[in-house]
Amino acid sequence: MIDAKQFASLQKMSSKSFHQQKNLIKNVMAGKKTFCPECDQLLVLTLPDTGEPSKLNKAPGISCVKGCTDIQLDFSS
Repeated sequence: MIDAKQFASLQKMSSKSFHQQKNLIKNVMAGKKTFCPECDQLLVLTLPDTGEPSKLNKAPGISCVKGCTDIQLDFSS
């Protein structure tokens, strides 16, 4: 069973992780050079398919070349 202190610690870590990922997404979408926190490779934004054949066939989102960062995003028009 988890006690209140452990739960508060888990909640704090989860909140910190959420905000770090949110800021990472915001920076990449703003066009700022942002690097993967794991491998220091440049993060790339992949936009939804525009109907043209894609060579990558990747889901829309943000990822690095190695794949250690892979954030899938849902775009709506």
